[in-house]
Amino acid sequence: HYPSTFLRSVLPIPCHSHNDEWRHTPLHAALGTGCISIEADIFASSDPKSDELYIAHDRTALTPEHTLRRMYIEPLISILEMMNSPNPDAKKHLPKEMYELNPSERKNGVFALAPSTSLILMIDFKSPPSNVFPVLMNGIQPLIERDYLTRWDPSTQTRVEGPITLVATGKADFDTVLRAGRNSTPTDALNVERFVFFDAPLDSLIQPGDPDSPAPGPINIDLSRTQEKQEMHDHEVSERNATGVYRYKYNPSNSHTASTSFSHAVGAVSPFLSSPDSLQRRVIRDQIKTARDRGLISRYWGTPSWPRGLRDGVWESLEKEGVGLLSVDDLRAARKGGW
Repeated sequence: HYPSTFLRSVLPIPCHSHNDEWRHTPLHAALGTGCISIEADIFASSDPKSDELYIAHDRTALTPEHTLRRMYIEPLISILEMMNSPNPDAKKHLPKEMYELNPSERKNGVFALAPSTSLILMIDFKSPPSNVFPVLMNGIQPLIERDYLTRWDPSTQTRVEGPITLVATGKADFDTVLRAGRNSTPTDALNVERFVFFDAPLDSLIQPGDPDSPAPGPINIDLSRTQEKQEMHDHEVSERNATGVYRYKYNPSNSHTASTSFSHAVGAVSPFLSSPDSLQRRVIRDQIKTARDRGLISRYWGTPSWPRGLRDGVWESLEKEGVGLLSVDDLRAARKGGW
C-alpha cells in the first residue's frame, strides 16, 4: 500500500518540488519528503485530437508514456481513494479519525498526519494556453467528479478547499484562468466556477485599483446590460469589495500562489542578505507581505543551488521572512533542514 508505507508518518513541510519530472520517482519522492507543492511541466500534443498532456522540461524529452494522467492524476486519485476509503482493509493503514470522515465534510488530503492540507499541483504550461487549457479541463474531470479539487463556488461566492489545488503557471495567462476557458467577461469572473487557479506575479502584484495602489482602477461597463442591471451589478461588486482580499485583482477567487524569479526580484545575492535590514531582505519582506495581504502563497524560483553555503543562506533568509513555499531541487536537504 503506497500511501501507508510512504505517507502515513510524513509531516508536510512548505517546500515546492521544482522540475519534479526530473526525479527518479516523480510525485512519490516529493510526497515522501513532505512537499506540499509539486510542479509538472506540460506540453500539448502535436495531434489536435489527442486528449493527453505530456510531461517534460523541454520538447526533446517528450515520451508517449510520460503524461500528466499517468504520472500525476491517476496516482493521486489512487492515494486519495485510500485516504478516504471506508474499506475495512484500508482502515488498518489509516488513523481512526480519517476513516470516520463524515461524507458531508471535506475530503482527506494525501498526508495522513495533516489530512486538511491541500496539495498544490502546479501545472507549468510549456505550450500556448489555448492548446493546453481545454485538454487540461478534460483531463481533470476524474478529480472534479470525486470532489478532490479546490474550486471557486460562484453560487456562494466562496472558495471551497479540496485535497488538491491546481495552479497554472509558465505560459498560462491570467485571462484564460479568470474565465475558466469560457467566453465569460472579466466583470463576471466571480460568477464562473473555477477549478484551476493562477500563479500570480509576485514582483508585480500591486495593480491599478488595488487598495495599496496609487493608480485608480479601470471602470468596467457591460453595454449589453440595462442601466438598472448595471447599477445592481456595480452595487454587488462594491459590497463584495468593501472588505477582505477580493478588493485586489489577484485574490483567492482566481489565484492561489504568487511567484517570481529570485534574481529578477533582488538581483545577485548580496553578502548582506543575512541582515534583516539589508535592501534585498526588505524587498523580499515587502513582496511576501503583499502576497499575504491578498491571501496568496509566495514563492521564489531560481534560487542559487551552489555552493551549498550560499543556497542554505538564501533558504534561511526566505524562511525567516515567512515565504509561503521554498522552491527546492534537493529534496533531502530541504527535509533535513539545518539551514
